[in-house]
Amino acid sequence: MCNHRTTIRLKRCLERGDVAKPDTRLRRGKHREPRLHATRRGADPRWCEWVGQPLPAAYDFRTGRSDEFRCTGPMGTGFSRAGYSVRGPRGVSRDHPAVPDRALPRPGEEWAVYARSTTFHGRPDNIDAGITFIKSEVAPMLDKIEGCRGLSMLVDRETGHCIATSSWESEAAMRASDEQLRPIRDRGRDILGGSMQVDEWEIAVMHRTHHGECCRVSWLQGDLDAMTETVRVGILPELEQTPGFCSASLLVNRSTGLCCATTAWETRDAMEASRPSADNMRTRTAKEAGGEILDVHEFELAYAHLHVPEMA
Repeated sequence: MCNHRTTIRLKRCLERGDVAKPDTRLRRGKHREPRLHATRRGADPRWCEWVGQPLPAAYDFRTGRSDEFRCTGPMGTGFSRAGYSVRGPRGVSRDHPAVPDRALPRPGEEWAVYARSTTFHGRPDNIDAGITFIKSEVAPMLDKIEGCRGLSMLVDRETGHCIATSSWESEAAMRASDEQLRPIRDRGRDILGGSMQVDEWEIAVMHRTHHGECCRVSWLQGDLDAMTETVRVGILPELEQTPGFCSASLLVNRSTGLCCATTAWETRDAMEASRPSADNMRTRTAKEAGGEILDVHEFELAYAHLHVPEMA
């Protein structure tokens, strides 16, 4: 059984002339029903029949090939973790936005699905001291904590605004580390010389082609599931066509209804050139989720070792 949003996605796929294939995601540690993901690469005959698409006349059920379609992986109706079976065969590029093999977890590797961000409203002249503190004290300490996957830091040298984000294998690991990390957060506040705010998130989307040197962060409020789906289906393909784009992530807090969307860019010039299209995508995301845009800020990416695998 599909829900209202799935029906809307199907309608949009059919309007664009796309076919559909099943995709499954791991969300909050529980399986959910398959999500239909638009693609022009492949189609399973059972799903073609379900959505009313014509089955290719020359379809080979044994090999999954035809003159019109090419299957990109097993497409059974059973659940699988994180949609491993629906990878594109050519990796990630602007023309072929598929999940790269190198970004998928290897056997025994777990997904990092939670994050804690600490926002400092510090003094601009203390930024370099804050970066040194993150690299020399915070990162080595986090490396020793069970369940921590990595760390990143964004800075604005003009305002003193900084965001340090750590990634975690599970919500339990993140929560268990809170007391242990409280003293080092307080020390970071003293070094940067300002106020501090701590937020916890679920990582809903992570897509990276390569690392960048600066980021744009947008905070929105609204229907988090609708925002997540809009980013995955509508925003990521558009971002991949934008010159200078490196990566995108979406963090959500289900208790507050807030989300934090971050895009990384090769250069500041590329980020500034993308502002008009970014404004349009942001407005569209908020509108489709019945929400609002709370704030937008641009940063330098001072430290990038978050180590979150592909979750797009």
